Amino acid sequence: MLGSEFIVTEGTSWVGKPDRYPDESLASYLRHFARDNFFGSRSELLRAVEVSPAVRPDGTEIRLLAEALGVPHAMLDEMAPSDTPAVPALRRSLTPAQGDAVCPECLRQASYSRRLWSHQLATACPEHLVQLIDQCPGCAARLRHDRPLAHICDCGYDLRGVESKPAEPIEVEVASLLEGRTPPQPTLPLELSSGVPPDIDLFLLEFIYHFGSVAGHIRPLKLSGLAPAPRLIAHSRLSLRAIARVTNDWPATFSSLVSAFMQTVSPRQGEATVSARLGSWYKFLFRRYRNPAYSAFRNAAANTIVLE
Repeated sequence: MLGSEFIVTEGTSWVGKPDRYPDESLASYLRHFARDNFFGSRSELLRAVEVSPAVRPDGTEIRLLAEALGVPHAMLDEMAPSDTPAVPALRRSLTPAQGDAVCPECLRQASYSRRLWSHQLATACPEHLVQLIDQCPGCAARLRHDRPLAHICDCGYDLRGVESKPAEPIEVEVASLLEGRTPPQPTLPLELSSGVPPDIDLFLLEFIYHFGSVAGHIRPLKLSGLAPAPRLIAHSRLSLRAIARVTNDWPATFSSLVSAFMQTVSPRQGEATVSARLGSWYKFLFRRYRNPAYSAFRNAAANTIVLE
């Protein structure tokens, strides 16, 4: 029997090499590879081939892993989280090292983890229009990347039996965007005639940070660096609802927030350039994200600034 005592040497012949699903995550593929070769887990397989068990391997680790498993490097590279992903769902910095999410409906169709499920802004399945879950109903623990089967929690609970809950429109829309797809019923003021921009997830994350508070107070502006990502699906869902609150009556609520931000400018700041005077939210809209897809946000902000 193979497993933890299996020694990988040059020319090792693996018992099985599973086919990959087009939207499968790398962690899921390695889970299948491990099971087909009688390893107890993905991590056990990676330790045997002396590659880091990290969920977010770098380029060197991907190359070493492909060589060790005898599979095409390009195949693993397409599945792996990246700093410059082909689709936003594979954003390396927004792939949590701990914790996984699942769509019960998808698992009933095929037991593997989809790449979308590991993105920290993904809360819904765009195919089945239901909410993702990241906690086991049986033991209440977070689902681990390293569980032996995608549909089974470590406690033995079969996740295919979970009753699905309908997702909110904003959840489905953002999930579609993360997969690089134009939503079938878009509500966000995005210009997507040229396709979904690859940095849409980063834009939404910063938008949440700067404009997500509409409860009558202005949130302190972050001076530098990226906005923190939510860690649990429950937190992400609240963040997406905040986006919906700001954009559903476009551009009224958004413009009122821009106006309120401008009212917080101190006299000393008022003597500086427009960028320095208005703060990091201005740089976010007008400097960091120049893709035409975000033009409606810039135009609405510019119109408000002129009126003020």
